[in-house]
Amino acid sequence: MSFERLLSQAQSTAVNPEYNLFYDGARQLDAIGVSIPPRVRALEVVVNWPRLAVDTLAEVLRVEGFESADAPRASMEALRRLWQSCGMDVLSNLAQVESLIQGQAFVVVGRRLDGSIRTTVHTRSGFAVQRASDGEISECVVAFEEDTPEGTTVQKAAYYTPDRIEVFQQLGGAWGSIGVQPGIGVVPVIPLTNASRITDKAGRSEMDQVIPFGNAASRSFTLLQLATEILSMPQRYILGASADNFRAPDGSMRTAEEVYLGAMLFAPDPNAKVGQLQGASLSEIINVIKTCAEQVSAFTGIPPSMLGVTTSNPASAEAMRAAKERLIARGERKQQVFGEAWEQWARVALRLSGESTDGLESLSTVWADIALPSASARAASLLQAHAQGAVSARTARDGLPLTPEQRARENAGEDTRIEMGASERIVEPEVPRSGRESDGGEVDA
Repeated sequence: MSFERLLSQAQSTAVNPEYNLFYDGARQLDAIGVSIPPRVRALEVVVNWPRLAVDTLAEVLRVEGFESADAPRASMEALRRLWQSCGMDVLSNLAQVESLIQGQAFVVVGRRLDGSIRTTVHTRSGFAVQRASDGEISECVVAFEEDTPEGTTVQKAAYYTPDRIEVFQQLGGAWGSIGVQPGIGVVPVIPLTNASRITDKAGRSEMDQVIPFGNAASRSFTLLQLATEILSMPQRYILGASADNFRAPDGSMRTAEEVYLGAMLFAPDPNAKVGQLQGASLSEIINVIKTCAEQVSAFTGIPPSMLGVTTSNPASAEAMRAAKERLIARGERKQQVFGEAWEQWARVALRLSGESTDGLESLSTVWADIALPSASARAASLLQAHAQGAVSARTARDGLPLTPEQRARENAGEDTRIEMGASERIVEPEVPRSGRESDGGEVDA
């Protein structure tokens, strides 16, 4: 495909603004038939379950590193340094969150002016890729704007191929090349696609199934606010009196708030009849919200307790772990979806840095255990496994939240102790005895 056709696709590609509004909780409710009055908007409550569906997955999708049975140790060590120097602990999370929201995000690997490797993450806006028959990206165009020292902006586009990286700029309505760099054999643009089906070329948002129930719950919460203002308080009535009877001692009329809140508890007419209507029950609206929460839990695997649905009898620890099984399975599936993209990043970053990529065919992404989301829980599990002899001390340290310097120091201390123990170990030869040793130290023949 030519640069012009890919550029046209890139310029027409944009994020879905509705998804951003739903994630940020800024999407206003639509109305059916009649519009919602502006004064009622003050009582609008947005139930941000779409964001919860994204964040519960993003919180547990943490890349801890890479492993390979065939790659040299030097390559794996260089890969670890690249991951840290590029700040991928943060960038990987941002890219995954964007992919879960919009369906797709992009990771671009390049060089800084000093030759070091850098990584940037982007939304899908301005990106267009072309894949070869084997599924690998053969071409990519990234359209973007760049500010000038004069305070204006210019339109630019980067054209990536395995052989070269060429930058174009729009001048006088035409696109002209302003710079070319040699390629590295692969396109250094990695799409992070949240795909569920073969046809999901551009991915799909993780919020799609949650948005309708979030809207329904938001409507119910808004109605709950209105009912609290209007219907929930007991309504008093007086038969045989008019508003003119409610006057202050100075002759002024009582305010509507005083009458509404029941501040005036007297009958201005001796023949008037006073009564009270009970406030409306709001349990039906609350049941609608609970039903929506249960449906969200069924679709996403989020435990009902995380959606605010609780009972008078708290669930046991075993029941809470069982309720998270579906969520754990969804997280492991997302690890498989995103793992291939991070392995591709590793190969591209190593190639750009001049390191060998031999043996990286078996490279796999190492993820944090979803069932143990906190560092303290993972540390407790590793220490228990080490106490039972299932793993060595060094393996346990690899999973503990230690800095590389602390881990190297502890490993070196362990090696020193092992060497000292081996040198001090003395094996005494057995002395043959021909008789029985007496109490006095003599040996009887």
